[in-house]
Amino acid sequence: MESRSNNLVIRKMKSIFHNLVTKEDDFTQLLCNLMERLDDFRASILSLFLPEAYASKITAEQIRIQGHLGEDGRPDIEIATCDLYAQIEVKIDLRRELTQSQKVEPDPEAELKGYLVHLSKRPERERRLLFLVPKHWDSLQGLENSIAHQKNALSTSGVEIGIKYWEDVLNVINHGNPTSSNPFVEEFRNLLAERFGPITFSMEDIHLFENAWHTVRQMQTLIDQIGKKGKALGYTVKTSKTKDEYGIYFGNPGGNEQLFVGMWALFCQEHGFPLCFGVQNSKASKMPKLKLALDFACKGATKQCHGWTMGWITEEALGSTDSLEAAWAQLAPVLKGVLGGGSVR
Repeated sequence: MESRSNNLVIRKMKSIFHNLVTKEDDFTQLLCNLMERLDDFRASILSLFLPEAYASKITAEQIRIQGHLGEDGRPDIEIATCDLYAQIEVKIDLRRELTQSQKVEPDPEAELKGYLVHLSKRPERERRLLFLVPKHWDSLQGLENSIAHQKNALSTSGVEIGIKYWEDVLNVINHGNPTSSNPFVEEFRNLLAERFGPITFSMEDIHLFENAWHTVRQMQTLIDQIGKKGKALGYTVKTSKTKDEYGIYFGNPGGNEQLFVGMWALFCQEHGFPLCFGVQNSKASKMPKLKLALDFACKGATKQCHGWTMGWITEEALGSTDSLEAAWAQLAPVLKGVLGGGSVR
């Protein structure tokens, strides 16, 4: 927040890690670095995931980051003691899906796979697969459903599964962590508050918002118009309104979400383009026409952002006399390449 006394303005600065720690691996490494150096911090964070009897006794040497398990995958964090073995899978981006190794759902033969195969073979008495995700993570419901479906197989294997949230980590630092006065922990707290804390506004934010409101509403209207045009041309369209994005997903006739078009905060912060479009890399690899379509729309340049291949609507298109048609001229070949069907008109 920002406070004012007469003409004096006191502004609370962003975390020193702002725009430095942005990706999943960055957050994982920073969290582990702090747990390695600060015993009280490590115990308080691990108490979220593990019984107190284990959490308070785990040492820095018993924590490993992103170790390779061969065909079974590469968990973000591993914890190994004489009696306990745990894996913690970290997700930051709301739209980042689980890989095949990370999934809990059984294959058609109802066999365990990936991380669960490795866990089921471990000799420790306590074995746990844990997920650290945002509360509004898109795949959360799917993960919870998979855990329920896999209940019998998990019971037989002796592996326990748990889900915790970054918001819980922030709460522990705010209220229950004895090292919260440490300057590095405070900067980490500020970083988490920016990403996962409640929405707050400084006076500067409010003044900027007053000036930007008209522009934001125009951008939202343009996105809505793009969605309506897509529906009229036979595409399946789903609206998405979250803390980090305002946009639409174009789907194929089966309704599967494929191409995102809209405002995405992370992409705008990293690359500076307000209106973007793209597909997840896991889906892009299955679409041979995609690269050609995106290259055409972006004149040979695309960008990577948190597991997505992204393009953007150009300044020239947004500033044209008919921004809807100019934007659609960029999107039409991409939609054709990604989804097929519909029309490029």
